[in-house]
Amino acid sequence: MAALVSGRPAAATPRVAGSRATTPTGRSTRRRQQLVALGFIAPALLLFAVFVVYPIVFNVQASTPLNGSSRRCHTMPTTTGERTAGRKKTAR
Repeated sequence: MAALVSGRPAAATPRVAGSRATTPTGRSTRRRQQLVALGFIAPALLLFAVFVVYPIVFNVQASTPLNGSSRRCHTMPTTTGERTAGRKKTAR
């Protein structure tokens, strides 16, 4: 409340061109804040990528034919002895 003088907020301090607040190591305060924010966001992005993006990409890739043919990639063997739906039986 000390910043209020006669009911008005105190005027902002003028910034000199080229001057930045720096930490003792010489990095700018803004850069340090960006790195801290990235540190908080990175684990969430990693978990999102592992549990959402990767399964979607994997399933899209697994559900499309790799060589462009119309054959089904994954077929289940039947109980009648057929090997797959896309292959013809050959005599041995």
